[in-house]
Amino acid sequence: MQLGSGTVDLTIGAALTKFHKTWSYGIQAIAVSHLGLNKNKYSVGDSVQLTSWISKLFLKNYSSSLRVTWKHWQGIQGEDAQLNPAMVPTATTNKGGKSLRIGLGLNAHMDMKNRLVTELSIPVIQSLDGIQMAINSSVIAGWQYQF
Repeated sequence: MQLGSGTVDLTIGAALTKFHKTWSYGIQAIAVSHLGLNKNKYSVGDSVQLTSWISKLFLKNYSSSLRVTWKHWQGIQGEDAQLNPAMVPTATTNKGGKSLRIGLGLNAHMDMKNRLVTELSIPVIQSLDGIQMAINSSVIAGWQYQF
């Protein structure tokens, strides 16, 4: 598990959402740049993510959604000198990658401010450079509160 990058990260993003009576749609772009090196003399690669979604209310309190997400990330810059690639093959520099994922969701709107959400996300395209773990699918479940 990686809790952070160990560097100061610059995150820039923008989103645009349009609401209609029974449906909504939107787009979002996020870029993350890792500034400098961490205490182990490496930096996690920068990334760009673009997301687009559409949601349709099909009952009074339930909606479904379709989301498409494209992400591109660069490889790690530098390496931890204490890791020996001859002894640990996964210690080699990971070189980034890109993915295109589709998510199908179901939302229960409890009231104007509370919503329960679920989404199944699967990769359509996944191109990994170097030694990395692929993601087969993921499930998101949560509670959202709107301020």
